[in-house]
Formats: sequence, C-alpha cells, structure tokens
Amino acid sequence: MPYGPAYDPSLPYDGIERGLLGYFVNSFIENQYEFVLSEWSEDSAFVGKVRLHPKSKDPLIGSNDPATSVFDIPQQDGPPLRTTGFSSFLTTRAAAYCFLPSVAALQRIAALK
Repeated sequence: MPYGPAYDPSLPYDGIERGLLGYFVNSFIENQYEFVLSEWSEDSAFVGKVRLHPKSKDPLIGSNDPATSVFDIPQQDGPPLRTTGFSSFLTTRAAAYCFLPSVAALQRIAALK
C-alpha cells in the first residue's frame, strides 16, 4: 500500500517522503518471508550462479553497496549487460512480526469460560 502523495517527475527532489507499506501473512514465516529476504534477494545461487555473477544481490530489494554491487542482465544475443556501482534502492524503516491466531485457536479462546 503506498503512502505519501503521488510522485511528480518534474520535481524529483521535493523532499516529500513516499513509500510502500507491506503486510505479509504467512503460515510459516521462516520458510516464506524470511526465505525470500535471505536467499532470494541476497544470494545469487538461488537463481543459479551460471546466470548471475557470484556476488549478485537483487538490485531492488538486496542490500547493495556501491563498492561491490554487481548485477548481470541476460541479453538474447550476446553477453550479459553488467551493471555495477549501485546502492540499495529500498530502505526498510521498520518491521513488526505479529501473531495472528488460527481459526481453531480463536474458536478455543471463544469457548473458554
């Protein structure tokens, strides 16, 4: 869900904060949300080292450092297009892990006297 006013490309540095608020519901957070953050966005082996540089991280959600960032974009005819020197695109401001009881748990709680 976006927050802040719509971005105006004619005023790229207007100082107004904008962003996205994500709400993820998982049955097993370690195998779902945390897996995507640790393995998918931070490890090139997830896609396959044959296709990506061994130090590649996701260019949008990976924790990239301009001194070491590298990402190869496959090209249909010819070698991949290599991009380097970019920083993290996203900044996480906060996170909260909240417990949401199952329907069965809510029924048991409701049945308590």
